[in-house]
Amino acid sequence: MLKQKQGKTPDDQIKTITEEKPVSPHKGKLTGARRILRWRYILPAILLFLILVGVYGYFTYKTVLTHVNSGVDHIQAAVNAVKNDQASLNLATLDSLTEQLSAAQSDFHQARDAAGPVSLVLPLVGWLPGPAYDLSQLPGFLEIAEKTSQSGVLVLQGARPALAPFDKDAPAADTSGSGPAGATASGKLTRAAQVLAQSDAQTKFSQAAGLLEDVANRRAGLDASKLQLSQTKKALAQLDEQLPALRDGLQLARDLPPLLPAVLGTTKPVTYLTLIENSDELRATGGFISAVGLLTLDNGKMAISNFSDSYQVDNPSVKPELPPIPLVRYMQATYFLVRDANWWPDFPTSAKKIAELYQLHQGRSVDNVLALDSRTVAYLFEALGPLDLPSYNE
Repeated sequence: MLKQKQGKTPDDQIKTITEEKPVSPHKGKLTGARRILRWRYILPAILLFLILVGVYGYFTYKTVLTHVNSGVDHIQAAVNAVKNDQASLNLATLDSLTEQLSAAQSDFHQARDAAGPVSLVLPLVGWLPGPAYDLSQLPGFLEIAEKTSQSGVLVLQGARPALAPFDKDAPAADTSGSGPAGATASGKLTRAAQVLAQSDAQTKFSQAAGLLEDVANRRAGLDASKLQLSQTKKALAQLDEQLPALRDGLQLARDLPPLLPAVLGTTKPVTYLTLIENSDELRATGGFISAVGLLTLDNGKMAISNFSDSYQVDNPSVKPELPPIPLVRYMQATYFLVRDANWWPDFPTSAKKIAELYQLHQGRSVDNVLALDSRTVAYLFEALGPLDLPSYNE
């Protein structure tokens, strides 16, 4: 129904309607053709974009992989140097380890930079099947690798000055007994304790601890059950195995220096019942107690005495104690002696019992108990130099 417009007659309205432009019957076909023509340009553009993304992703993958492999090689070189039985505990070895870890840190940092914008997209593909979850966690793995390497560098840098007094190849600082060349064996440990307690070393240890805390938080965000690739599974398993020990060791490096004066007998002589444990024959605290002796520290000066085979510690005139029930049940043991007293995995518990049995059989009380394996003994002899054995004239 048409509404009359004011001022116009019905004839004028009819004329206006008839003069309107008629709609072309081909208008719909032309619109469809334009859409087809538009998609003929859009589809190639999309395809070209995807190709460029694929090429960029491929070259990014190759660059990241190159840096990661280089970083892993540097880490492995550092590990091999530590495991090498011929490695010397000196500044040269420490510097070599620092160099390897610094190179690894740089490689992992470059890998993170090379990943660039891809790192922002990777977390979105974790829901896909196959190794997609491993790929989505690549930024986290790279951050863990970089920060772990960096923490190792900081620890080595903080510990390096403490090792200088023990390095025979270090340049002479003075001849007063405080420098590397002038220091005597009695002052080396005290000097090392003083260096570790200094603010520079403690600052580096604190920075390393912060990095390891970041690593632990990153690790908490990884779901090991979703990993598919053997490489990522192995890397995560190694991290889970080593991270607690690294954090505990670093905490010890931060807590121990204030205690070292008392440990080294700076205020008064302190005697340690020293256990040599053979790890080839495992026991709860690390190995069978093959030898026992006394180590006395008096203001950093070391004196070793009463070392003997662990069997010779037993006093036949002393009535032996009954062993723990499991030793009786499974080992048919009928008495409890020093050589078997490291029964408890909790070292303070075993140490307390060992000290009690030593005093019972030898009539000598001790201040503390110290356990060493054969490799630690070798390091000590290398660091402190030869010991005089008057009984053997050597």
